Amino acid sequence: MKIALLLKDRKKHNSKVISFFKSKKINLDIFIGSRNNKIPHKLKKKKYSLIISYLSPWIIDGSILKKTTLYNINFHPGPPEYPGTGCYNFALFDNAKSYGVTAHLMNAKVDTGKIIEVKRFKINKNMTLEKLINKSYLAMFSVLIKIIKDYLKSKKLKFSGEKWKKKPFTRQDLEKLCILKLSDNPKILSKKIKATYLKGYPGPYYLIGKNKFEDLYECDCILILSP
Repeated sequence: MKIALLLKDRKKHNSKVISFFKSKKINLDIFIGSRNNKIPHKLKKKKYSLIISYLSPWIIDGSILKKTTLYNINFHPGPPEYPGTGCYNFALFDNAKSYGVTAHLMNAKVDTGKIIEVKRFKINKNMTLEKLINKSYLAMFSVLIKIIKDYLKSKKLKFSGEKWKKKPFTRQDLEKLCILKLSDNPKILSKKIKATYLKGYPGPYYLIGKNKFEDLYECDCILILSP
């Protein structure tokens, strides 16, 4: 059995994911990249028993998925209520009481495949974006271990019966959530900032004309000076 493992660059948990697979003596090809990287040529050319996308930056083309002899599995850092991009962000904006992670088969269309496993956990109103991401990563790793161990033992996948609850959020949807408007009331502004601010990453901003203001202190000054 030959497995392709797809990972995102600069993720601290990559080493433990790789270590887990290697401990199982699995014939493994590892692909690590960022959103700016093209899909690896080797992935396009080779045929695998399993393709496992674990926070992968790539959307895998249907022609690649069709070549896989067994399963294409994606580990999504959100529950079926939040498919697609910005899953953490929209959950925080909605003041969701619970969250989770989902393992599912990959289709050509993102986050629409048959669901294998969902692991949920409670979140409270004080949950930050950073804490939610970290908690999701822990849950997702535990789901990965469970699914792979079960599969290696039984040689088949069990499916949860859960269904996706809505169409996947797009990058454009997330971009809209990040825009702070002068017309937004303080409650909405607070929710948007909480849902999209993560130190070291692009986050909430004011778009005034064609000018983009990302510094929140600068934004406060703009609000004070605006008529």
